[in-house]
Amino acid sequence: MRWPTHLLTLDYETYWATDYTLSKSSTESYVRDPRFKAHGAAVKYVGQPSRWITAKDLPAFFASVPWDDTALLCQHAQFDGLILEHHYKVSPALYLDTLSMARMILPRQKHSLAQLADHFGLPPKGQAVNLSKGLIELPPHIEQQLGVYSCHDADLTYDIFRRFIGAVPHQELVNIDTTIRMFTTPRLELDVPKARSLLAKVIWGKRTALRRLGVTKTQLASGQQFAELLESRFGIACDMKEGKGQLIPALAKTDPFMKSLLEHPHPDVQALAGLRLKVKSTLEETRLRRMLDMSVRGKLSVYYKFAGAHTLRWAGGDNMNWQNLPRGSELRKCIRAPEGHVIVVQDSSQIEARMLNCLAEQWDVLAEFEKGDPYATMATSIYERLITKQENPGERHVGKVLELGCGYGMGSKRLRETLRIGALGGEPVLINLETAERYVQLYRMRHPKVVDYWAQGELALQHLHAKHEKFPWGPMVLDKGYVLLPNGTSLDYTGLAREDGEWRLYDRAGHLIKNHLGYPIRLWGGMMVENVDQALSRVVIAQAMARLREEAPQWPIVLTSHDELACLAPIAEAPACKAFMHEVMVQRLPWLPSLPLAAEGGYDVSYSK
Repeated sequence: MRWPTHLLTLDYETYWATDYTLSKSSTESYVRDPRFKAHGAAVKYVGQPSRWITAKDLPAFFASVPWDDTALLCQHAQFDGLILEHHYKVSPALYLDTLSMARMILPRQKHSLAQLADHFGLPPKGQAVNLSKGLIELPPHIEQQLGVYSCHDADLTYDIFRRFIGAVPHQELVNIDTTIRMFTTPRLELDVPKARSLLAKVIWGKRTALRRLGVTKTQLASGQQFAELLESRFGIACDMKEGKGQLIPALAKTDPFMKSLLEHPHPDVQALAGLRLKVKSTLEETRLRRMLDMSVRGKLSVYYKFAGAHTLRWAGGDNMNWQNLPRGSELRKCIRAPEGHVIVVQDSSQIEARMLNCLAEQWDVLAEFEKGDPYATMATSIYERLITKQENPGERHVGKVLELGCGYGMGSKRLRETLRIGALGGEPVLINLETAERYVQLYRMRHPKVVDYWAQGELALQHLHAKHEKFPWGPMVLDKGYVLLPNGTSLDYTGLAREDGEWRLYDRAGHLIKNHLGYPIRLWGGMMVENVDQALSRVVIAQAMARLREEAPQWPIVLTSHDELACLAPIAEAPACKAFMHEVMVQRLPWLPSLPLAAEGGYDVSYSK
């Protein structure tokens, strides 16, 4: 992939109103809405001052840009890039995005242009944009102010980019471009009849269950009404918990009380609890509605937050998590390649478990991954009889759950719950606490080096907290509160603190980082091992993604899901695409040559693999 000669910074200003704003809609729906209108844009070539281009002059300006040799820099490239491609039908040679770069370089803080300017001590971002609210046509004096404001934003974006560019490895810049293009250059389509049929099935299933139990959706969705329903119908008093300064019913799916309802002896109590979670968690219904809505406006714009997770993995965004589409689900099968093409998928097989056993030097288990069946071996240990994939798929799946789930110190209670809810796409398995404890101990006896590695994770936390310099840890280096990864990226633990006998994290503003339940995020040895394992596994996928983008641009990457990549290829080229993807994803790593990699996949007209 040749690096473009020219760098153009771009910042759009667009029409917005109280009922039409990015804060109330997705980026995709805002840009592709019939009401969309660009008032103009600030543009800046390197070495030149920013200048305002009016709406009527934008087409001519864009026609003058040598796009095949120009990198486009924006603060939120999905937004500006979708405008450019959808409304002006042009595409740059490379997308650069300060928002994506900021997530990778400056975690533990917010990343708006104003906040980044403040972080670097740059002139503050202005507020003139509010003057244009509700105005389809701009009076000259307002457009003049808006132009000054936009040019200042373009200058800030470029100044921030200059501070970031040396800290983001070349491969990650390539991956930022790939991530942006999945959204700005949509290629995938929705099988609308199939999606409508699936949506109807989901809705009908909920309504049938509600009628059978004689409850309303409101009773199930409201915590207070659900608690009253339990009391009046079954005499069950609802546990309470602290929530936003007051006591609220403990009815979240992670609350022990809610878990007890799912295991209650009375089948109707179990059913009610399950229905509440189904009604509250309308994920499949919501996704289908959003996909159907999007398909009316065009192809499926796939939005990912680059480095959206602490471990630098991609995360969902724009009101949709494309990474969390269950494998083998009917929802996946609604996503289709355009006519004459197929979606080619390769998944890095058991990458986290392989990585963990390699880091811990648990060579016997690693050999099982390379030549045997570690899941069956684990299951054979717990069931005390020979388990094979062909003859005992259910028991083998339990072995898989243990092999993939117990590597970070999972205890018996969590293992029991994990099996109960049907982990990793398997059927629910009910075991008592004593049996779960036996399973955990068998895992630990079979993986003594992994257990020892958790202690290394605790030691790593101590080194990070003390800001020790250049301390080697396998393929990583602990340096001044950072975990330096082998591809030039890093994990930030500079906010680490030891409080009340546990490790916690603070953000850059000095605020304690909390989870979605409002409790402080806690770190320990096993959690630290999980973090670096996921980060290193992400490096494997990121390096594969960059190589595919640079060496096989004719097969664009259109989806990614944790350890999986999906490319689009003409039907005739599908076997060659699959073979090259496999080659890329199993290539030995120079920074961890003892890790045997494997990949599997296939291709289909739908995202079914």
